[in-house]
Amino acid sequence: SLLVQAFHHVTDGFGIAEEEFCEILVDLHDDLHLAPDALIVLAKSLFVVLDTDNNGLIDGLEALSLLSITSGMKKSETVEFALALY
Repeated sequence: SLLVQAFHHVTDGFGIAEEEFCEILVDLHDDLHLAPDALIVLAKSLFVVLDTDNNGLIDGLEALSLLSITSGMKKSETVEFALALY
């Protein structure tokens, strides 16, 4: 998947910073029909929500799993995607 490829290209580990998170999600701008700048604004807002301990990092695999769960994918596709991440 595009997100998984972007995740592995951008990160060295499991924790990702806001800048890395935005870099990963900006690849979705065509699929979401959003300008890259608008998507970055949304990604930054989502990062704040996901960074529950305010340490400037989120668990990348958990974030991608969350995105798959909230996407429009079928349940079976969501499960396959989440399991492929791990």
